[in-house]
Order: sequence, then structure tokens, then C-alpha cells
Amino acid sequence: MGAGGDSSTGVRRRPGAPAHPESGSDGKPLVDWDGVLLHQVGLLGDKYDTWIHSFPTADGTVSMFPIPWVEALTKCPWYVPLLFWIPVLLAEMVHYVHLMGGVAEVDPLAFLLWGAAGGAGWLAFEYSLHRWVFHAVPGGYWGNIFHFLLHGHHHITPMDFDRLVFPPVPAMLVGWPIWLGAPAVLGARAGYPWLAGFLIGYLIYDMTHYWIHRSEPSWGWLKAQKRRHTLHHFFNPRVNYGISNGVVDVLLGTLRNPTAKPTEGT
Repeated sequence: MGAGGDSSTGVRRRPGAPAHPESGSDGKPLVDWDGVLLHQVGLLGDKYDTWIHSFPTADGTVSMFPIPWVEALTKCPWYVPLLFWIPVLLAEMVHYVHLMGGVAEVDPLAFLLWGAAGGAGWLAFEYSLHRWVFHAVPGGYWGNIFHFLLHGHHHITPMDFDRLVFPPVPAMLVGWPIWLGAPAVLGARAGYPWLAGFLIGYLIYDMTHYWIHRSEPSWGWLKAQKRRHTLHHFFNPRVNYGISNGVVDVLLGTLRNPTAKPTEGT
């Protein structure tokens, strides 16, 4: 995710970034990078949105909570979503087969088609969450704090490898209405395959997001996702909202060509 920076301070600045409000009117830094940040970002007021997207950014990690065990809950190793959600997926598929009356009663083509529909549903959900929730402009003390916990910290510390995937607990809080709603709306025969596709799409998203931050991929498809996402992080946070795929960006006009020279406001 290369960007220019000051190696003496551990702070990175994106090329061509607008002037950053590093200091208040009294000339003091807006935040103490070595301190707990949640209360500090709450006090930034309407400077917060510019601050979070304009850099500088810490190369490693920042502290959110003063209590160590609470701070630990904000971090999640990359493999935890796989260890948690794959057994959940398998259990749901066993439940689905039981509901259908056995494997012989499952229509493979219908299962695949509804699974593909669930994958497409994930892409729409991923884009919508990233654009209209993660990049909503917060307001006030508590709005800034909530946004920083949700997504702002990631733009300030994009190389914090322990905060690149969703921990299972917040993922469950976001996903349970979908998990319960799909079979209720579509019926069990279509709803469970749709959920399988949706959950697989989510896991692809989480792993893609981790590896495009963590590594320099050699696989062409993954390299393309990294180029798009680098543009989002380091040049224009209002474009390229898709992480695992850019198709919804294409459909809604927010895709920017990673090979073109970025300009502000595009």
C-alpha cells in the first residue's frame, strides 16, 4: 500500500493528499498518537472526517481503549473467521439437507443458482455497507467515536494486520437479520442455498481484504483488487468501494481505473 512518509515519526502520507489538519488553532497536534484515541477522535468535531481520510496515518496500530482486555477484543487474527464460519456453514447445510428430506431431494442446479444469487447479494451488501455506512460522514462526539470503531481506525492504520477482518461477534450482530430473514422470505429450499452463497462471499471478502493489505500478491486477479483498493485508501476514499470485486462499482459509476493517475475529487 505504498505511500510517502516520514520514517522518523512512523507516519505515512498519501501522494497528493490535501493539507491535513494536523494541528488545532493553538498549534498543538490534534491527537496524541501514543495515547488512547477514542476520546480524542470524539473531540475532533467536524475536523474528524477530513482527518480520517487525509492522513497522516500510523504505520502499525493505535490504541482505542485504556483497558487491555477490551482493546484485545478489537483485534482478530485473519484465520478466525474461517475457523468460526466454516463450521457454521457446514451445520446449516446439514440442517438444510434434513429439511429437504435427504440429499436425493436436493436439486443441484437450483442449489447452485440460488447460491450464486446469494454471492451476488453479498457483493451488493459489501458495497452498500462500505459506501453508505463505513463512509458515512459522522457528526458529534459519539458519532466520531462510533465511526472510528467501525471503520475510521482502518483508514488511519491500514497496515494494522490484526484489524483487517471482521471479528465473529460484530459479524453476527450485522448478519443475524439476514441469516434469519433469507429462509423466511425465500423459503427453506431457496433460502439456505442463498445463505451459503452469501456466507462464502463474505469469507472471500474477508480473506481478500486481509491479503491485499498484508502481501504483494502475484496472482493477477488479486493484484487487480489490490490496485483498486490502494486507490481507495491513498488517493480517493469516495471511489472503489468494492473489495472482493469491482462489479458494483462499475454498475454505480464509482469505479476508478487504478492504472490512471488519480486526481482529487474523481
